[in-house]
Amino acid sequence: MAAEKTDSVILSLTPYRETSCILRLFTQTHGLLHGVAKGVRKFGKSSIPLDRGFLIESLVYYKPNRDLHTLGSLHVSNFFPGIRSNITKSIIRDIALELYLKTIPQSEPHPKLFNLIVDFFTAIDGLPRSEILFPILWRFIHEYCSLAGFGIDARACGKCGIDIRYNRADAMSVSDDKYFLNIGSGALVCKKCMPSKNGTGYKINDTGVNMGIEVDADGLLDGSVVRFMDNIDNDFPQYPSKNDRLRITELLLLYCRHHFDIRGRFNSAEFIKSF
Repeated sequence: MAAEKTDSVILSLTPYRETSCILRLFTQTHGLLHGVAKGVRKFGKSSIPLDRGFLIESLVYYKPNRDLHTLGSLHVSNFFPGIRSNITKSIIRDIALELYLKTIPQSEPHPKLFNLIVDFFTAIDGLPRSEILFPILWRFIHEYCSLAGFGIDARACGKCGIDIRYNRADAMSVSDDKYFLNIGSGALVCKKCMPSKNGTGYKINDTGVNMGIEVDADGLLDGSVVRFMDNIDNDFPQYPSKNDRLRITELLLLYCRHHFDIRGRFNSAEFIKSF
């Protein structure tokens, strides 16, 4: 059984026996991996405080076709103190961890996904304002879906083909620079192409994600949000309201649930609504 040194993000951890932990890791070299960290809960110099979201370096005694591996020589590379000391940042971090836990079932190397979550934690660790955290989260979710093959098409309207990326100057008013997300196809539809609503409109809900392509205002994305998510604009969308922060986050997680066939809700997102 060869020992390999690798960097890992702790997705979750469970106490094991009296002094050890079972860690669910997303590693740089093997992707998803379960490992036993022996003795890390001992009192004394040998104890290592560990928590979800930590970036660690360790030896992995890896054996193919085995569900549980042995870890050794653990070292915490970054515990992201700015995240741990801020409740909103901690919840945003947990949404990212939960996304990985719910959507990555196999042990295969995904170096781009590993770099994505490490870069995301590094970015939010030092952010000064909570309003900015959510646009950074939206960009992270968009980039994750794109890497998984389910990216939102943020280039043009899915019906008329108008260029979304550079349409700000062409918008007749600020309210025109808005788009509706097609949950099923990942396309965005401009307001001019949306039919008028009737009755209860096109409500997005748990049972209706496979209905038609149009959605009601719950699926609205401002053009500045779309361009920021797609790395066209580097400026943060201007101070999204609390309702918009929650609504857009819920919309993008619903998009993930649909395309990754996630049955349950995101517990961290439910918690942030109550918080």
